[in-house]
Order: sequence, then C-alpha cells, then structure tokens
Amino acid sequence: MNFSATHRKHHNLIYCLDALDAYNKKLVKKIQVKGFEIKNLRGTNGYLYLQDIILSPNKPPIAKLEFEIKYNKSINRETRLLEVERNLYNLSNELEQYKNGYIIKEINPYTNTVTFLNDIEIKIGKVIGDISDKDIRRVQIRETIRSHFEKEEMLYNKGIKCLSLFFIDEVKKYRDYEQPDEKGEYAKMFEEEYAKILNEYLTLFETPYIKYLKSIAVSDTHKGYFSIDKKTGKMTNSKDNKYTGSDDVSAYNLILKNKERLLSIEEPTRFIFSHSALREGWDNPNVFQICALKPGGDSAIAKRQEVGRGLRIAVNKLGDRVDAHYCSTTGNNFHQVNLLTVIATDSYKSFVSDLQKDIKANLADRPTRATVEYFKGKFVTDGTNRILVDTQLASDIQSYLRFSGYVDKDNKLTDSYFADKENDTLKEMPAILAPYTESIHKLVQ
Repeated sequence: MNFSATHRKHHNLIYCLDALDAYNKKLVKKIQVKGFEIKNLRGTNGYLYLQDIILSPNKPPIAKLEFEIKYNKSINRETRLLEVERNLYNLSNELEQYKNGYIIKEINPYTNTVTFLNDIEIKIGKVIGDISDKDIRRVQIRETIRSHFEKEEMLYNKGIKCLSLFFIDEVKKYRDYEQPDEKGEYAKMFEEEYAKILNEYLTLFETPYIKYLKSIAVSDTHKGYFSIDKKTGKMTNSKDNKYTGSDDVSAYNLILKNKERLLSIEEPTRFIFSHSALREGWDNPNVFQICALKPGGDSAIAKRQEVGRGLRIAVNKLGDRVDAHYCSTTGNNFHQVNLLTVIATDSYKSFVSDLQKDIKANLADRPTRATVEYFKGKFVTDGTNRILVDTQLASDIQSYLRFSGYVDKDNKLTDSYFADKENDTLKEMPAILAPYTESIHKLVQ
C-alpha cells in the first residue's frame, strides 16, 4: 500500500483514490483561486489598485479604488469610493503622477473595468504603476484578510472556526527580534490592513458576529508558528539558524499540539504565519484561506503540498466533522462550507493551470467523453432491478445530456452540468430514464 498525495515512484495499481475521486466523493474541500495581476505601465508612476465595483439598484456603479494621496509630510495609499468624472489629480491633492487624464470616464460592471480619459483601463484585482515586492505582499495580506472576513461570518453562524494560513520565506519578516515590539514587516502590514477592513465591517448592525469581532484585539488574532529547539525552548530563525529566547513557545504549542483549542471560537487566534508547516507536516481542518508570502519558482509539487495544508474537511465547535452526511442532515451545501481560497501572487498567475496539469498527470485513466459507446454495456439500477444499458438506452442518456446543455459538440461535459450538479439542480430526466436517475448520474460523473 502506497499512501501519499505526492508519489515520486509509481507502481501498477489495483485500486486508486485520486484527487478527482476525493473531490467527487466530497472527502476534501473545493479549491478556488483569488488572483491579482501586476502591470507596470511605461511612462507612468501612478499607483492604482481596483479592489471592486459596487452595484446599487438606485445608483450608478461605484469603483472602490486605491490610489496615492499627498499630505503635508507624507504620501499615503488610501481606498476611496469613486463615481464617473472623479478626478484623481484633484483627489490626490495634485500629485503630478495623476495629472494627465486620470479622470474616470467609465465604470463597467460587465467587464469589471474602470477606464480613464487617457484610455488607461484597469480591471478588478489589477495593480498598475510602480510596484515593489512590498506592495505585492501588502495586497496579498489585504486580500487574504478580506476573504477571511467574507467567509467567516457564514462559518461563525454555523459554529465553525475560520483560520487563515500564511507561508513566509523568512521568519524575520514576521518576527523581528531586533525591534522593540518584535514585529516584522509582515506583522505590521497585517495589523494595518486588518484594522482598515475591520472598520468596514464595524459599520454594520450589531450582530453576534460583529460582537465577536469587537471582542478580539488585532494583536491577539495572529500568531507565528516556526521551528523550535525543544531542548532549549527557544525559537530558531530558519534562515540564519540563530537561537533567540521568546515567549512564542506557547504559540508554537497552540498551533502544533493543541488543535482542539485552536478550533475553539473562544480562542482569538485566527491568522497563522508559518515558515515550516510543510516540513513539520502540519495541517488543520479549519484552514479556509492560504497565502504564500514568498517569491515564486516553487515546483508544482510544492504548490500542491501548500494547498494540501487546507484541504481537510472542517470541524465545528462540537467536534463534529462537517462532512457530506452532516451537511445533508443539516441542510448545508457541502462545498459552500468546505471551500479553500488560495490567494495567488503574480508569480502564481499560472497557478490554476499548473496545479490542474500536475493533478491531471497523477489521475487514474478515466473516460473524458459521454458517448453512446461509453454508456453501452454498463449497468444501471432503480434500487431493486439491475439492467444492462443497450444501444437504445445509451442513446436516450446521451440525448438527455445534449438537450439539457450538459455536453458540448464533442460530448464533453459543460460548465452548466457542473454548476447544476454543485447546486443540486440537475434537470429532470424523461420518464424512460427517471427510475435510473441516480445510477445514470454516477456513470456521468
């Protein structure tokens, strides 16, 4: 028996539970990737980041745009809600970089774009202008926190603790022992961005979730998890291998050993920064966001291992696994609850295709087209009787799929099929097929 997510040596198999089977059997979370695009425009230094386009039934679309604003002694990056015809040159207190045509000409919610009079166009999730590595990391941290908040309220109301995991390339960037408060640049960025996003949520009504947010200090909601010398009880910086005394032994024990405490809603830790989670083999069922704050170049296997830290099915505050059976008995959508968001960097722009390519290379052989030949010779059952699918019945199944829009001209399953399957809204089968509905869909899947 070989048991691994990342086999390096392959053998002839008599049975295989691969990634696609695990997903279809609802044994793992669904993965979604939240990416953003970096674009340096020649001849402009104007920093812009389009976070969102807000729609309202009573007002025209509004752009949620981050840009630079000049004050007496500093230039700050701030997010503002802007309508058409707003002038960034005026709003930035006449910063030269926005002088030439940075007046909003169009806000288009259909293409998710904002266009200026100088014909520069920016899409949601795109950053343009002079971008440093720190800018990229700040946007990643911000979007991870935002994704966390967007998902957490729904999970909180179901009694499920929401955790987010950051992978970092150097311990010092989070825990800097040379600073009086020991906060590295990532810790400072996190607290600044967290405070901004928290303020957006605190303008809402006083719900139980809002009370929960108010009860947590920003300094208590994030902790670092790094390698430790168990003999000396001191932290080690994995980059320079220097030992330094620290109170973070308790954080290490909380994250590595006391998972039950970490899964408690009463425990304020919700964001974890780690340098060595892969080496330690650490994971947690309630990781719902993963963000890699490090340069690109990782192998496909390393990316798959990073994603794997968050694929386990969630656990609620009572210790119940929120699996397919639990969701069906409580009326929850399994993959709506068990959804892992990966916040991808510019270096991860091919993350989805690379990950899918890597997973596909390790999948067991399976048919890819819903043809008459595929269905013919298989068996279906109505729960009592088991019958052989002949040519006519196979043709009826294929006709149902075609007229429902579930296969394309090459007999490959369409996005409509997967969407209806996900939402449990698959179209009803004709009378001749209806008794075998469940059995037929198993063949299709």
